[in-house]
Amino acid sequence: MFPTFFRNKHVGTENVAGGLRIRTTVEETFFSAEVEVGVKLPSLEIASVTGRMRRGITAECWGALSILHKVVGERVSEGLTRRIDDLIGRADGCTHMTNLVLESCHAAALGFRQVKMAEAEA
Repeated sequence: MFPTFFRNKHVGTENVAGGLRIRTTVEETFFSAEVEVGVKLPSLEIASVTGRMRRGITAECWGALSILHKVVGERVSEGLTRRIDDLIGRADGCTHMTNLVLESCHAAALGFRQVKMAEAEA
């Protein structure tokens, strides 16, 4: 039997001065991309976002690279999924890139908790 689809996703979080840097990559049969999101702490505000794509499914996916900057200034908080979808995932965007950004934001929230726990232990 031959596989018809595969997906590998990786999320890495790094502490940097004043925040977190999160790199999320996905490698699928027909799609391959990564985003790097910088998040300020403790506000959890998105400070930067960059993307790279090796394989895109649609023209909208390729076009999403040029609109990723729209999420800068958003906070990782309630309602983020809808806000990010409105900014980069609808008609002029790409659901795959939206998912990568949201996965990075989820990792930022988890990373923030780890930073707070480490501070509490110290």
